[in-house]
Amino acid sequence: MMEVYILTLWNIYPLFLLFLTVATACVFPEDIRGRWYQSRYGELEISHNEITRKGTCAQNEDNKYLLYNRSRNCYKCLVITKWHKNILQYKESYCLVENDINALCERIHGEAELHTVVRIPSIPVACPFQGYYSFKYSNSTTHNRQCENPLSEIRPCADDSKFKFIYRKCPGMPETSNKELDFQCLATWESGEKFLYGKFQSPDLTSREQMYRCFMHNFFSMSGDMSISADATCQGLQSPTVGVSTMKLDKEPDDHRWPLQRCSFPKFFIHHKRWRDLSGQYVLEVESQMFRIKDKHAQETIIFDADEHRSDTWMMLRCINNIDKTLNSQIQEFIVHATDDKCTSKYRCLRLKKRHNKVIELHIGEAVDDRFSVCSDSQFLNALKFIIIQNHKHMKPTSCPQKGSFRFADKASDCEGQFISGCRMSDEIEIQHYCPRTSRRSVDIYQCLVSWQEDNVRFVIAHHPSRKSAKCLAYVESADGIDVHEDEFCRDRLSVITSRKINYALFKPADGCGNLLPPVGSAAPNGYTSDRDNNNDINLWCCHSNCFGKTFPNVTVFRFIVMKYSLRISDDPSSADK
Repeated sequence: MMEVYILTLWNIYPLFLLFLTVATACVFPEDIRGRWYQSRYGELEISHNEITRKGTCAQNEDNKYLLYNRSRNCYKCLVITKWHKNILQYKESYCLVENDINALCERIHGEAELHTVVRIPSIPVACPFQGYYSFKYSNSTTHNRQCENPLSEIRPCADDSKFKFIYRKCPGMPETSNKELDFQCLATWESGEKFLYGKFQSPDLTSREQMYRCFMHNFFSMSGDMSISADATCQGLQSPTVGVSTMKLDKEPDDHRWPLQRCSFPKFFIHHKRWRDLSGQYVLEVESQMFRIKDKHAQETIIFDADEHRSDTWMMLRCINNIDKTLNSQIQEFIVHATDDKCTSKYRCLRLKKRHNKVIELHIGEAVDDRFSVCSDSQFLNALKFIIIQNHKHMKPTSCPQKGSFRFADKASDCEGQFISGCRMSDEIEIQHYCPRTSRRSVDIYQCLVSWQEDNVRFVIAHHPSRKSAKCLAYVESADGIDVHEDEFCRDRLSVITSRKINYALFKPADGCGNLLPPVGSAAPNGYTSDRDNNNDINLWCCHSNCFGKTFPNVTVFRFIVMKYSLRISDDPSSADK
């Protein structure tokens, strides 16, 4: 018995050693793993325990790592410093047979090359300079002449991480040239001096080595200095005023371009920080004096590499002045300074009308250079128009109006169906749609988000719970029933009429909700489509198998689908094909 016990321990002990080895294995922190780019080296990958072409981690102490290179059968020490989520810098020893981490790391002398690597793709950061700047620049280390006549410019873009650098050529200075470069800030950090790392873009720049640059900078309230590296490393930067290329910047004193303290957007607008338009394409991020419009379907004007981050900021608007609208207190106007995704800045007039606590009508006038005529009516002939609502996450569904089951005729086609409002669920509209010409049947489900009355029109904002888009429905009562139509701007005007738009005449009286059938577990019949086929929330079914348009003894079922509401049945078999 004792021999068996000793043998068992002998078998378990190697497994324990293996577990201990794995548990204490050298691994790189998660926040530095991923794809990186290094000047003259190309891409490298940092996994949990390996760096491309460098080796596998054998041991580490703090930020010192002992790497084993299998192909060369040697060890090297890497001392890695993370300055920013997008930037690492490291120094390394020679690759030697020696495997003592302290001895190898001590071989790294102070003059060893400092390598800089940038994450790809990098999520951009706000640049340390904001606004408009003019600048003088020098592209030579042989003399201190600066190109200052004409002055060059830095122009902001809608995204605060992006700017346009406009260099101008100076006479008698062959090292200068006329060029426009799009620039994006990727990282900022401090190490004795203030550093910036970013990426230039233009058709002439075709490689990462040409695009990536490191800066040393120093900015004051109205001026600043920057030196720029000659390549994608951070080498050669001695100070903000000494380097291969230097810039002396002056902020343009044109203060009326920027928010004035007395100008702020109304509280009902800024109370909720995020709004969106009905299409779901545009999102507004609002502050008291400025807001960003983000295009979630954007294709950037400035094209970056496929592996680089793309900005979705479409327009930035800064409040310049409130316009007194004493004669029409429902509409508020503001002169704004607007910058678009092409880095073009002009004046626009902003009109806001509160339609409901959760609904705002927004008009953005045409872009002009003269701010004194920017709010004239002529600037709104081709205005950008939006109905914006609060973010869905902050909107609780509301009860739908006109509760009941209505038969309807589609005014834009020969289609017909049932309009079920608030029956199965108080905040839900179910539209059963059937088109005899194509024999197409469908069911649409909408959830009511907001409802309000203006004069004789009831407006409802409703959306598909599984989709980003929403619709504005206008209800107008008539002698024959209720007209319900889709209205893009909630103005009681029909949108372009197509078979896909809601434009129905609901026939009174409503059938009520008391005789609606409960959902059952069978699938929708052939030829039907439904918003809920995949949700298993509400199932479509038919009384009698494949009963649509079929005749049964003493019963004919009309063209319809049963979806939580009652069947319409006729006892006349001759009506089967109607």
